[in-house]
Amino acid sequence: MPIYSSDSDNETMPRTKLFGRQRPIRSVLGGGQVADVLLWENKGVSAALSIGMTILWFLFEVAEYSFVTLFCHISITAMLVVFIWCTSAEIFNWTPPELPTSILDKSTFHELASTFHERFNQALSSFVDIACGKQPALFFVAIFCLYILSVIGNYFTFLNILYLCEFCLLANSA
Repeated sequence: MPIYSSDSDNETMPRTKLFGRQRPIRSVLGGGQVADVLLWENKGVSAALSIGMTILWFLFEVAEYSFVTLFCHISITAMLVVFIWCTSAEIFNWTPPELPTSILDKSTFHELASTFHERFNQALSSFVDIACGKQPALFFVAIFCLYILSVIGNYFTFLNILYLCEFCLLANSA
């Protein structure tokens, strides 16, 4: 068998798909929205997903940003935006922002979800009350605590913090 073949030799051989596939790649990927995104048929979603994943990769791998620090900085930014929004609404007689009181709907895991639902909504309502500037001292304490937590988060990975929290919970229950 010759190492190099001519074009005429390729014409006699049956044409096969790449990697010996029997089905088109679209059907292998499921043929739905996932295939559209992976095959770049929905360019907007594919581009947004690629950009988002690139930003996350850059933050976590290149800049060595930790998850806790990112979460704290996002929380600080959100609190400042709501604070400025509520304060400017009071100053300029605008209507204050309408923030939802309930974020999560009750689900199949009724008992677990209802407990989480109540505590999450309590935390969000406290967050909104603090961020609206109703208690300025508590607002600055919350910003300071989130900043300190973000600094501490620089020295621990998310997995280490999860382990430490689990260890503290287990030690507390023993």
